[in-house]
Amino acid sequence: MTHPVDDLVAELRPDEYTGAAYQRRREADLARAFATPRRAPRWTDRFATPYRRTGLALAGGALAMAVAATVTLSATMSATAGGAGQLGGQDARPGVTSSISTAADDARNAPSPIRLEPRAFLLAGAETVLREQPADGRYRYERTRTFEPVDRYGALVAHTDESWYDGRGGRTSSNQDVEVVFDSAGDKARWQAAGSPSLWSGKPSTDDFSKISLSWSIGRKSLTMNQLHMLPETAAGLEKWLRQAHTGGSFPDFVFGAARYLLSSPASAETRAAALRVLADQPGLTLSENVADRLGRTGVAIDSPDGAARLIVDRSGSTLLAYVQLVTERPVREPGPREVRILHAAGYQAAYEAMGWTREVGTRP
Repeated sequence: MTHPVDDLVAELRPDEYTGAAYQRRREADLARAFATPRRAPRWTDRFATPYRRTGLALAGGALAMAVAATVTLSATMSATAGGAGQLGGQDARPGVTSSISTAADDARNAPSPIRLEPRAFLLAGAETVLREQPADGRYRYERTRTFEPVDRYGALVAHTDESWYDGRGGRTSSNQDVEVVFDSAGDKARWQAAGSPSLWSGKPSTDDFSKISLSWSIGRKSLTMNQLHMLPETAAGLEKWLRQAHTGGSFPDFVFGAARYLLSSPASAETRAAALRVLADQPGLTLSENVADRLGRTGVAIDSPDGAARLIVDRSGSTLLAYVQLVTERPVREPGPREVRILHAAGYQAAYEAMGWTREVGTRP
């Protein structure tokens, strides 16, 4: 009897993508990346108007711009994450690499247990990404269900946000289906005893916009949608780019944070596969199976080297389901004059419900 994840890895790990063979060619790949001038981008520039992406905050019918969070994870954060089990929906323990074994009833005739390592799992996920169908549509669509801790009553406020964006305009729908979630009945009782005070000031809004530039910020780099499509498409090239973008703290933790943004961005399949390969090469990652996000979707959790954050991906390793903050973030440097730093408290979770491309604003993939 074999495990379904074992079958996945066996199917997606040709010799050239695993173990010693991958490591043998890595130094040569890096040497070529640093020595060879970058090729011209393959993605055509569809729009003549330059634009810049910032996060959108729309309220009261007025459009306000908020800069997307820079990928900086503190190198001084503790590697302990005692509350990780509640956040993931399972008793997943950061710092422990999972071991997969056959069922006890079949143990006598089964092969030896297979230890699934984060590196092998991520490399298999990269191969799956490359088999995606090419994007078809003008507007990049994203729907996210976000769970944000509030200071009082041990509560999380959940809200849904949608966006359509084509590089210069689109639509955002914010603060939809707001719900207060409590981790215990006692917390909810304290809130009710206090008169059920409002815990969230955001109001539902839907706004169309045009001639507004949005950007994805990774370290010291700020990228438009066009520039995202021009990122390197090899692991060696992307690692070189990430080292140039690195602003401080541990590089493996920085790569982990960058992977979160790249995997949820409109970057090409090749770039997202490269991000998984670069992440696979970082030391200190831990893997836990059968971890659920706040929406109840079960997948595989990859924890950052410092134990401060978690990515939950589907069983193929190719699709990001959720990002979880396990330890409250602290800045590793002061923000720049035009930079807004968004730091998440322990318990924060962004669950990516849907991502893709559509031909019209308002339609969903």
